Amino acid sequence: KLNVGKSQGVDLMNIINEQIRAQKTGDGTDDVFGAFKLAHWCPDWIYSLCCSCMSTRYILKESGLEERVQGICSGKTNHLQWSRIRDVDFEESCCFGWIDMDTDDNEFGKRTLRVRKSLAEKYATMMYRRANGMSSDEPTTLMKFREPSLRNLLCCCFGSTIFVLTDGALQVR
Repeated sequence: KLNVGKSQGVDLMNIINEQIRAQKTGDGTDDVFGAFKLAHWCPDWIYSLCCSCMSTRYILKESGLEERVQGICSGKTNHLQWSRIRDVDFEESCCFGWIDMDTDDNEFGKRTLRVRKSLAEKYATMMYRRANGMSSDEPTTLMKFREPSLRNLLCCCFGSTIFVLTDGALQVR
């Protein structure tokens, strides 16, 4: 049994309880504002039965991006400060989304993360904004426009490039 009491005028139990409360309520200094796992081909119910012990999870915190790699018998955590991220882009296909990250960190390097299609734009935007010193909130769209062409004037059903100017970047879709 551990007897924790007052030591030099400091109540250790109150300090421990305050830390636990801060983690649960998000009042701590390193708040989490997003998290995602790498996408896979297996259906979720099969993945949870046979592959859940091996996963990679990314946690977006105020201080940086945390990568947690879980193996069968081991795990590894890598913390990357937002200032170490040079660029974040994303792409989408019919099945998945990809977040391309370029960092100046030797261990993390340049990576492409395969995520669910519905999450790619959301998390890439959040990471880009934090890496450039902005809030992780949704960007404010200032203007949308298409490249001018005769094809766009005749029929809008053809796929054309859309430019979106936000308060933090110019997005090309």
